[in-house]
Amino acid sequence: RQTFAPLRHASESIRNNEEGIQRFRMQRAVYAIIFILCMHCLMPSVNGCDPTKRPPRKGCAGYDCGSGGKCGVGCSCVGQNPWCNGYCTKS
Repeated sequence: RQTFAPLRHASESIRNNEEGIQRFRMQRAVYAIIFILCMHCLMPSVNGCDPTKRPPRKGCAGYDCGSGGKCGVGCSCVGQNPWCNGYCTKS
């Protein structure tokens, strides 16, 4: 029985290593899902920065919003977020 003790120890070590690999794969999958969800939330806000998405310029409409989301009279700011000032549209 003592001659098989190293083999038993080796099989336990392999089993523990396989559990560690499985845990690593699960962690990696969770991080990937969190990253995808964050990107999904951020993508709609990019439309405010895309000049092709803006309406044609009439008065203040279509111009970049000023600091604090300020536009000219009769316009309101759309698409403002921490990454983009947004653009003005007719109210």
